[in-house]
Amino acid sequence: EFLSLTVTPTNASSILKIHAHLNVGGATGGIITGAIFVDATANALAASTQQINASTAMATLPITHYETAASTTQRVYHVRAGASAATDGFINGDLSSRLMGGRAISLLSVEEYLP
Repeated sequence: EFLSLTVTPTNASSILKIHAHLNVGGATGGIITGAIFVDATANALAASTQQINASTAMATLPITHYETAASTTQRVYHVRAGASAATDGFINGDLSSRLMGGRAISLLSVEEYLP
């Protein structure tokens, strides 16, 4: 799990936009997959995958999901990511270091749109 965010909607009729932007790298290249989950639910709300060409490369995984709030109960959104092979995955960098001078930003945000 890379990121998590606790949200309490203000209106049950609101639309929630859950967005993750991941800068990820893998130890050997290959495929990196990221997904958004809510609370303890096993199935992902949305997912994205990207090919990494080398251990010194980074890829961007944008993931967006829209849903109706349906209640004003607190919930926790999680972002998980991993490589297709049994290797390490990295956020904001690659096998050896952070990339872009440490300025690469990964994020998880939730926006609430009132009816």
